[in-house]
Amino acid sequence: MNSWHVRFTPYDLSGSIVEFSKKFEHYCCHEEDKGKGDQSSLHYHIYLETTKCKKSITNYLTEEFKIPKLTRGQANTYYMAKIAEAPIFQLGYVQKAEKCLVTNIESQKLKEALDYYRQNSTPRVPPEATVAPLARREAPPERSEGRDNIGDQYVRYYQWMKEQVHKIDYQIDAKWVRTKTRQYFNELSREQGTCGLLPVSSTSRRFQSSWLYEYYRKIDNERTELCDMEMVALGS
Repeated sequence: MNSWHVRFTPYDLSGSIVEFSKKFEHYCCHEEDKGKGDQSSLHYHIYLETTKCKKSITNYLTEEFKIPKLTRGQANTYYMAKIAEAPIFQLGYVQKAEKCLVTNIESQKLKEALDYYRQNSTPRVPPEATVAPLARREAPPERSEGRDNIGDQYVRYYQWMKEQVHKIDYQIDAKWVRTKTRQYFNELSREQGTCGLLPVSSTSRRFQSSWLYEYYRKIDNERTELCDMEMVALGS
C-alpha cells in the first residue's frame, strides 16, 4: 500500500471531493482557500493510502468531476498526484488549513502528523523579506593569512547542513540539498549585511556536490557495517 498526496482545483467543475476520497482505503481531505478571490483560490489537498496506482487515482478524479480532455501540460492546472515520500509530513501538510471535509484516519495519527509538519516545515517568507537591505559598500578587506579560505567556508557549510539532516527522518535528495544550500547562503549573507545573494554558481555547485557525495558515502558505509553485523550474528 502506497501513500499519495493529491491536489485538486475544481474551477467551475461540479462533483464531490468527498465521494472521490471514499474510493480509497484510507483518506484525509482538506479544503484550502488562498483568498485570491478567483476560481483558482479554492482547492483541495487529499492524503491517500491505497493499493491503487496513479492512473487509477487520476481516472477516478476525472470521472467524478467530468474533467474535459486536456492537452499535454494542462492536467496540472486541475490536479496533481504524487507519491508521498515522507507520509507523516504529507499527512500533516494536507491538514495545514485545518478545514477537514472527510477522513477515516484515526484522530491520534492525524494530530501526530500535523504536529510533525509544523515542527519540520520552513515558514514561507515573502519575497521582500528574503533580501536584506542594501548596506553601504565598503572597501574589501586586504587579503591576509588569517582570512578564511574555501576549505574553512566549506567546513562551516558542512556543519550547518549536517544539523538540517538531523531535523528530518527521511533520506534527502539533490533537490533538498539545493534548497537548503540556498537557505544557508541567504542566512549567511544577511548576517554579514550583504544583499542575501548566493556566491558564484561554481562555488555553490561544488559545495552541494561535495556534501551530497559525503552524505551518500556515509549512508553506504552504514549499510555495509549493518550487513557485516548481521552476517556475524548469523555465523555465531
